[in-house]
Formats: sequence, C-alpha cells, structure tokens
Amino acid sequence: MHRFSDPQRRSDVPPPTAARVGRIATGQYGVVHRTQLAAHGIAPRTIDRWLASGRLLKLHPGVYAVGHAAFPDLAPVMAAVLATARWDRDHGTHRGAAASHTAAAVLLDVRDRGRRGGTVHVTTETRRTARGVIVHHTRRLDPADVTTIRGVPVTTFARTAIDLAEMLEPHWLERTLERAAVKRVLDESALQSAMDRHAGRRGIGPLRAALATGRHLDPQTCDSVLEELFLNLIRRAERPGLPHPQMQRTVRLSGGERFRVDALWRALRVVVELDSRWHDPAGARLRDRARDRALRRDGYLVYRFRYADVVQRPGWVVATVRSLLAEAAYRRVA
Repeated sequence: MHRFSDPQRRSDVPPPTAARVGRIATGQYGVVHRTQLAAHGIAPRTIDRWLASGRLLKLHPGVYAVGHAAFPDLAPVMAAVLATARWDRDHGTHRGAAASHTAAAVLLDVRDRGRRGGTVHVTTETRRTARGVIVHHTRRLDPADVTTIRGVPVTTFARTAIDLAEMLEPHWLERTLERAAVKRVLDESALQSAMDRHAGRRGIGPLRAALATGRHLDPQTCDSVLEELFLNLIRRAERPGLPHPQMQRTVRLSGGERFRVDALWRALRVVVELDSRWHDPAGARLRDRARDRALRRDGYLVYRFRYADVVQRPGWVVATVRSLLAEAAYRRVA
C-alpha cells in the first residue's frame, strides 16, 4: 500500500518545503533565520536559489523575510533578535538575545514609538552586529531579565528600566515609571532584585532617584505626546514651583454633565485643554466651545493650549498657567 494512503502514517511524511518555511515564518512575523531553514531540512543550495529569485529577501546576514518586504510592526524587531542571537542546536531555537532599551519599552507599552521608540535596540551575549540596529553586548543575559511578548524575546521591565536610566533625562525616566505603574508592569520587588544584580551599572543611581520622587505611587495618565510634554513642562517650571495637575480626569458638573479633561487642578477649579496638531477644527471646535461654556458656568477657569504653544512657547505656557492658578486662588479667598 502507498504510504500516503495510511492515515496513521501521514504525520511521518515531511510537509512540503513551502509549508515548512511558512510554518516557521508565521510565528516570527514573516522572518526566518538560515539555521532554522537548515534545521528543517532545507538544503543550502535551495536557500541560495530562493534568495536569487526573490523568494527570500535578506534583512541581515542569515536573516530573511519570506516573500515580500511589507512587514508587520514587529518584524524588524524579531529580525534584529534573530540576527544577534546564537543558535541552540539542542533545543532548536535562538537564545542569548532580546529586544531592549526603547524597543523593549515600546513592546512593554511604557513608551510611545514616536520618542526614539522606533529604533531597534538589542542586548546580546554574542559579538554579532546588525545593520540599522543598536546592539548592546553583555557577557551574560540573565534569564530573570528576559521575557517574551507576542513571541518576541524582550528584556523585562526591571532590566529595561535600568537600561533606560542610562539614556533618558530624569523627567522622562520618571514618566516611564509612572506609565509602567498604570500598565501594571512595575514590580518594585523585581526592580530591586534587578538593581542588585546590576549594582555596577551607571543607571542605578538615576533610577533610584526617579523612584525616590514617588510619582509612580500616584501615576498620571496621559493620552498623547502633547499631554506628556505639558505635564513635564509644568513639573520642571522654575521656582516657585507650580502645583502639578491631574491628567485625564473626569469632572462632574452641577447639572449632571460629565467631561473628561486633559489637565485638572480640582481644588482650584482650573481646567487646561490641549489641542494637538491633528485637532479637527471643523468637527471639534463647536463641541469644544459648548464644553468650555458648561465648565465656565460651573465656576471653572478653562484655557486651551495648542501643540505649537507647548513646544515653541513653553515659557509663555508656564506663565499663563501660573496666572490662571493665581486668579483661581484669589477667587477662592474673595
């Protein structure tokens, strides 16, 4: 009897070559490594023929995209990890490398891709490099410092925080800790253990200083880069310091209306709204005016800043906020 006619033996038959490649690539965002192809029985000459025909597209030495270069977002990160990892023949997988620094922060959802998050950073135990990738070499990547997110090896938040502390300004590091608290990936016990393991790193001091501010204990949630910029601007204002706002809070008016506002000084009844560069002037302006009128009727001082104000005229923004808060305080006394 022909072996394909026996259903009990079909699992012993190797799948077609294309199916084998597809199976590998599907779990890795369309990216494969040459050693993986070889481990699945694909001959070197076949791999070279696919490269010549465009069936495989070279991303890094030994790392290929299958079929086309229209990658999912995580494909460049996976490719960078594969390019810098070592092949573990016993387990049939790549080890010793993980996405790190801002790339890890984006995967952990504690930083936005727009602020240097698009650059791929990898930490690896090997001496390999990859074009267009910032590679950080280490003698040992502790298993306690590595996790997996959506199939991609990535440094844990604790290790990522130490890495970021060596490259971020203090206020952005504090905001990263706050966002990690909001996303529930900040584990202070794990962070302390990581700092103990990496006691000699120069990021330990800045990280301890950021934790000492305690801002992660009452974290503020920002829904846009503009809100992040505004919050940091107020926090960094020269002395005498300004009271810090609460971000993305709900205000309930006496008439029963509820509004979510960008920045709120609740005790002083001051609201600041932040209009991004993409704020729709046609659809949003009327709604904004109606909302502002309702807030003012209930005794709130309301002011709006544009993206250009915060970025190009930060001193004027701080002075305006200071004036608003002073007026609100005078009203309370009067």
